Amino acid sequence: MTTALVQTMTTGIVSVMMVSIFSQALGIMMAGGTLGMAPIKQIPTDKAIQELKRTYGAGPVDKAIDLMGKDADIVDIARSVDMFVWDELAEKYGMYAVETAKANAELPDFRAVKAMVVSIHAQGLKESSSHEKKEKVIKSSKLRGRSAAKAVVDTKTGIRYNSLGAAGRAVAAEYGLDPTNSFVHYAIVKEDPKRFMSA
Repeated sequence: MTTALVQTMTTGIVSVMMVSIFSQALGIMMAGGTLGMAPIKQIPTDKAIQELKRTYGAGPVDKAIDLMGKDADIVDIARSVDMFVWDELAEKYGMYAVETAKANAELPDFRAVKAMVVSIHAQGLKESSSHEKKEKVIKSSKLRGRSAAKAVVDTKTGIRYNSLGAAGRAVAAEYGLDPTNSFVHYAIVKEDPKRFMSA
C-alpha cells in the first residue's frame, strides 16, 4: 500500500467520521512512526496496542482485546476501542453530553471532545434545557475543548497553533507530506521532534 493511498484512506475515514476513535487510531497506527506506512495487515499488533493504550487508556483497549481476542486483526480491535471509549464516556457523563460534544466539536481531536463532554455534564446541560442555556454551555465547552487540544508553537516560525494537528497540517508540505492528512503531525514529530513545543 503506498503512502499516498494510506493518507487518502485515513483522510477519507476522518471526513466521514469527524470525531472517531477508530479513524484517529488508524492515523496513530499508520503515521505514528512506530508503525510506518505498512499495509494494515502488516501493522505490528503489540506496537499498535501500546499506541492505543497510551492515547485512550488501558480500560477500553483491554475490553476490546477481550471481545475480539488476542489474535484479532488490529483494525477490528481499533473499531472495538472506538465503541468502548464512547460507551465509557456515556456511562460516566451521559449519552446527551457525549452526542452534544461530538456534534459541536470544532477539532477532530479526542482530548478536545472529551473535555467538552466533561464540561457539558458539569454544567448540567440536558436535552430539556432552554435554547439559551444550550448555546451558553456549548460555547463555554468549545473553549474547554480548544484548550484541551493543547496549543503548540512552531519553533521554526514562532507561529502558535490551537493543536498539534493544526500545526502539522500547516507545515506538512515542508516535509513532503500531505497537508490534508489529519494525522500528519505524527510523522513530522518523528522526523523533527523539536519542531513544536507546548504553548
